[in-house]
Amino acid sequence: KVVTKVAKPPQTQSLKRVHVGSAPLNQSDAQTVADWTGTRAIFNLYGMTEAANWISAGAALPQTASTTTSNSASDSETATDGYVGKPWGGEFAVLTPEGAVSKQGKGEVLLKTPSLMTGYWNQPQKTQEAFHEGWFKTGDIGELSSDGALRLVGRTKWEINRAGMKIQAEEVDALLERHPAVLEACAFGIPDAISGEVVAAAIKMDTEAEESPEAIRQWCRNQARKDVVPVWLEVLQDLPKNDRGKLDRTTTKDEALQAHAARA
Repeated sequence: KVVTKVAKPPQTQSLKRVHVGSAPLNQSDAQTVADWTGTRAIFNLYGMTEAANWISAGAALPQTASTTTSNSASDSETATDGYVGKPWGGEFAVLTPEGAVSKQGKGEVLLKTPSLMTGYWNQPQKTQEAFHEGWFKTGDIGELSSDGALRLVGRTKWEINRAGMKIQAEEVDALLERHPAVLEACAFGIPDAISGEVVAAAIKMDTEAEESPEAIRQWCRNQARKDVVPVWLEVLQDLPKNDRGKLDRTTTKDEALQAHAARA
């Protein structure tokens, strides 16, 4: 959304295919990219340093006959938020809450691929913790279909536990970013005396937006279940990024908490 606001779209319609990495892409943002670039061939890539970069890719939007390619034909009807398809030359599994390795269902994403690292340099303890029964623990939470295709829904580090209900911060981000007034969102858990944790969030708004944070919260109530609606929203001028350009959720949370406390 930010790029489409500050930069001009391609003038010659020369883009045939767009790859998006770094974070799971929701369909609302994918459609924004498609409208701006002039192509529906928007693909969400999944990768990590430990696997020597990219592992898989999936169509972020349903494909037409003109955009479908040999490695996206099966994506035409499965494209959805966070969809990254099937692995290239490897396999996915998930680690269930019960600690079992499963080829279908929801849990921490496990990976086996020929390009996978053998371990972290001179860090045997970290290496041991990174594997489960020969599978690499990615730290991502995903849903794996029966045919081996993966949809990413969050990170284990940022999972919010509201009275036993597990909420993915990234899913709340995606919900908020569907609102036309919200350019970027960053959700996180905050302590609560009754539920243990509840959801709060920082947002960057479109400079032309007139909606209040409370109006956006009300919009969320009409879109999703009560548990995932942030108890408060803090508007920040910018959401901090790390040196790789990814959302810095820790710093953003700290800044949002400080700003919220100052207004309380």
